[in-house]
Amino acid sequence: MKLRTLTPVHVGDGEEIIPWEYELVGNRKLRVYSFEGLLKELEEKLSGSALKNTLKRLSQDIKINGFKKSLGDFLRENGLSLKSLYEIERKTSLRRGNEYKGIKSFIKSSGKVYIPGSEVKGALRTIFIFGAVYRDLKEGKKDSLNFVIKTVENALKSGRSLKDKKFWQDIERKLENYFFVNGAPERDAKYDLFKTLRVSDSLTREPSQVLYVDDVTILGSSKVFYDPHELLKEGQEFELRIEVDEDYKKVLKRFHKNPYIDLINWEFLQESSYNFYRFLLAEEESFFERFSIDGVRRDLRKVKEALSRGEFVVRIGKHQGFLSLTVMLLVKLGAKELYRKFYEKFISAPGKPVNKTRKITKEGRLLGFCTLELS
Repeated sequence: MKLRTLTPVHVGDGEEIIPWEYELVGNRKLRVYSFEGLLKELEEKLSGSALKNTLKRLSQDIKINGFKKSLGDFLRENGLSLKSLYEIERKTSLRRGNEYKGIKSFIKSSGKVYIPGSEVKGALRTIFIFGAVYRDLKEGKKDSLNFVIKTVENALKSGRSLKDKKFWQDIERKLENYFFVNGAPERDAKYDLFKTLRVSDSLTREPSQVLYVDDVTILGSSKVFYDPHELLKEGQEFELRIEVDEDYKKVLKRFHKNPYIDLINWEFLQESSYNFYRFLLAEEESFFERFSIDGVRRDLRKVKEALSRGEFVVRIGKHQGFLSLTVMLLVKLGAKELYRKFYEKFISAPGKPVNKTRKITKEGRLLGFCTLELS
């Protein structure tokens, strides 16, 4: 299987590249260093008082200046040239006022970029939930949709803010149980229907070939937000394996009475992808029409064209707002009044445009859209 990026993508590792781990090169490049590797290389290149004085200056520089300086400044001031881990393009200055900014790093294995199988599998789970409800509706069944609506109604009664993680975690837990574990002899992960779907981590790629740096910003908010991220370029391809374990599915069917177990197949997932993303894109177009951003318009058109060609679209990575979008798309399908009340109460003032936000790159690009292709 081949995953190809349609737009920039960020899959984080929870870490930041701090200013003392990078060097700005000209106006368009960034070199990334390992701080431990830097110290080791200094010890190999220098000795005696030269090494001692250099390490002392480095320590003092970090202590006195903090992020007002970067490793690149120190290297230039001391006439040092050291080996970097990689060099990539940047589309941001990486400075805010008189300080350098940290960069959210892309996940890597042994220094190389990859797509975790869990990231793809999570996107497929979301698609599956939407697809299962959508198919039920087409067959005249409303139990699954009513369950989603009731779950959202109960969450709203809890009084929690949408910004409270527990609000969405509670919804997620109940939906996961209903669609993936319901009908099993016990609520145990080993009975999860998606245990039958195997998704490997992708093969790795060199950071210098696939990454660049840009700010991620919030659109539709009064908050000023510019957060540098390592991003996958569009058009990058990663090899991975996705397969349904039919033997394990047979084992599960001995114990499982979940009505959705037979829907775990490639054809249903692709059908669900098409239905989910055509609804999602309609929502995105509605949101973005009040802005005039050429990059966003091109990206929306690109994803729509991929769907029209019958390609399997998925959205992965950070800043996609997947759970909230998926749940509310389902609520909108079957309970438009609840959908309206939800947004008026929690998102915007009555009578005003929905003030839902989106995160895009500073350059004006959507995040996370990819296709899956059979190799």
